Amino acid sequence: MENGKIQSFTSHDHDKEIRNNTVEKFRNSLTKKAVEKPNKSFVDIYLEETLNHSEASILYPFSQAESTMRKARAKCAKMNE
Repeated sequence: MENGKIQSFTSHDHDKEIRNNTVEKFRNSLTKKAVEKPNKSFVDIYLEETLNHSEASILYPFSQAESTMRKARAKCAKMNE
């Protein structure tokens, strides 16, 4: 306590946990759709899912999402060979 004020020396990270959870749900949804709809473009999937996950789409840009979706499709294709 300094000058009658209480100071906290640890950060509060609830917001960070919520953001991470939101992004994780978005990423899972994108991955699932990429595998379920192999003929649909990654851009179309991303744009459709941003309607349901608008906050997460700000935190998780298409450049990252595209890589994740591409890997999911490749893994699924390999398992189906």
